[in-house]
Amino acid sequence: MPLDFQGDLNPQQLRAVEECKGPCLVLAGAGSGKTRVITYKLAYLITKRGIAPSHIMAVTFTNKAAGEMRSRVDALIGTDVSRKGLWIGTFHSLCGRILREQIEKLELGYTNRFVIIDEDDRTRLVRQVLKELNMDPKTYEPQKIVYRISDAKSNLVAPEELSDYGYSYIEKATATVYKLYQKRLQQGNLLDFDDLIALVIRLFDKCPEVEEYYSSKFEHVLVDEYQDVNKMQYELVKRLSKMHGNVTVVGDDDQSIYAFRGANSKLILGFEKDYPGAMVVKLEQNYRSTQSILDAANSLVARNRTRFAKKLWTDNGTGTPVRLFEALTPEEEASFVASSIDALVRGGADPRDMAVIYRMNSQSRVIEEALLASNIPYQIVGGLKFYERQEVKDVLAYLRLGFNPSDNLAFERAVSRPSRGFGDKSLSELKQLAAEHGTSWFMVLPEWVGQAKAGKTKDKLEAFVELIVHIGAAGESAISAANLVFASSGLLEQYSDEGEEGDFERQSRRENLGEFMRTVDEFDRMSEDCSLGAYLSQVALIQDQDSMKPGTGKGVLLITAHSAKGLEFSDVFVVGAEEGVFPHRRALDSSADIEEERRLFYVACTRARKELAITYCTQRTSYYGSGFQEPSRFIKEMELTREKVAGVSSRERPELIEGDTVMHNIFGTGKVLEVFYDGNDQHVVIDFKKVGIKKLAAQYAQLKKV
Repeated sequence: MPLDFQGDLNPQQLRAVEECKGPCLVLAGAGSGKTRVITYKLAYLITKRGIAPSHIMAVTFTNKAAGEMRSRVDALIGTDVSRKGLWIGTFHSLCGRILREQIEKLELGYTNRFVIIDEDDRTRLVRQVLKELNMDPKTYEPQKIVYRISDAKSNLVAPEELSDYGYSYIEKATATVYKLYQKRLQQGNLLDFDDLIALVIRLFDKCPEVEEYYSSKFEHVLVDEYQDVNKMQYELVKRLSKMHGNVTVVGDDDQSIYAFRGANSKLILGFEKDYPGAMVVKLEQNYRSTQSILDAANSLVARNRTRFAKKLWTDNGTGTPVRLFEALTPEEEASFVASSIDALVRGGADPRDMAVIYRMNSQSRVIEEALLASNIPYQIVGGLKFYERQEVKDVLAYLRLGFNPSDNLAFERAVSRPSRGFGDKSLSELKQLAAEHGTSWFMVLPEWVGQAKAGKTKDKLEAFVELIVHIGAAGESAISAANLVFASSGLLEQYSDEGEEGDFERQSRRENLGEFMRTVDEFDRMSEDCSLGAYLSQVALIQDQDSMKPGTGKGVLLITAHSAKGLEFSDVFVVGAEEGVFPHRRALDSSADIEEERRLFYVACTRARKELAITYCTQRTSYYGSGFQEPSRFIKEMELTREKVAGVSSRERPELIEGDTVMHNIFGTGKVLEVFYDGNDQHVVIDFKKVGIKKLAAQYAQLKKV
């Protein structure tokens, strides 16, 4: 069936798709169909303008978004067309692809068999460097140094350019650590996430002909989520689009919320200045939310001064008003959320299509307790991810070492899983030998083993060397390499079901290893490049958001506002709308930071399709102390009216007197110690058997006389 661009797109979307000459800025408001614009533009360029797929690059920020984009293009024009060289991926994955082809031209000692390390290995390497430099990790926190190195790389600051005359001890330490850290990366043929983009730009600087090749190759460059780009990504887009000048960026300055990762909202605001003559298209029709939700969100974000003027509207109808509830304490707030969700579920709603969104992870505990007490299933974002599990990282260490024998981090893990009698003393001797030869630890292992005494340890290490060599030889097929690990490493045996201790944990680990093999099998079936290197790159670039699929989890999703970006739910509860919580207390003294917090609140609210409820407490205890809370300024800016009764109506609420025994759905039974009034609001002090004395607002607490 032929594509119907005019029938499938609204006028503004169609204008953005058909504009193919020169720079184009598409300001896509929340829920306005930006992914549809990008996918249809890709289809339009290929089918209507005759652009070869291999001459188009489409960039986004998550593998999930890239996969969805490719699937939609496949559905529109067929896989036989779209798979002919079309470059779709994240900034990091596409730069990784360029570096696989060109990295040796940098002459930094890297080969195209480099391995991308994750955040855990990055921190481990910084710890090793601190140890080498005789710097105490308790004084110089590795995580802080990792953050500062990442920030330097994101701003294209090389190790030799980072001054050691910083303002603080940690800044001075970072300058010292950065140099040796980068040296160890190069020696191990390792790249961290930031290197992927930084080295491509460095490659373009060193080899202008390489930049010219790619800039000439890509006749059209499309960038999704442009409001989230940092300086490095911005520079890359300019370089790649320099030759033809056909660059389309899609984004929403009102959803720029990742300043802490280096994102700079000024870059999308300055697009017209950077690309003179750019066409600007605004997508303001929302397909997700009701008008009530959009009116509140529009009113909120309009308070920001540094933004493009936009006003979202919808044909979805007015819908129910945004609900605002005041609670006395976080426990009452959580109780209200739980009872509201329970009522929705009893009415037929799917808990998997609901979310509780908060500013900080620490707010989740009390929500979890309330949901548990109400037997409401939930899923919390932020647990241990699959590829971070011990047994999965063990397998990956073998694969990484086979692919890249210079990877000391992978060697240190693989050689000790399972134990081969190779301890700290042996590793110290091996390091010394490697230093003498100027090579990696694995490369001198055969020599070290040759000098070792005969015995089980020597036999195990000889078998280990042979296995790693065979894995490397099988590098053209990821599944063949993985099969070797499972057949010969001893990892499966290590997690056997035998033994009395930790039977459940052992079984769980074996199940995870089975799931790992399924991921390799799926990769082998679905990927054009089935090599070990391609698989390791894919795994290394998997992000938190890639596994989030609303409607497919265990129940209500508990999630931070930052992590909720890009998701949508039928019913949303935004909790903790108080000054010092949302907006965060760190932002209160900076107008720029308040604007970012306002954007973040806007993102949280626009996740809702049908119903949005916002809650706040008048009292909250936190790390910074306890006391009365002022409602968030964002509530006033959204022009919301507080509902007087959050839980049970006054007609249904029991009249309580001192000495009554009551039941609370979270705290259990307790005795009323005191009853008092604040205006028309009744408050009670109750001594609960489980949790002790609590002061509650009767209209929110849903108490029952026993």
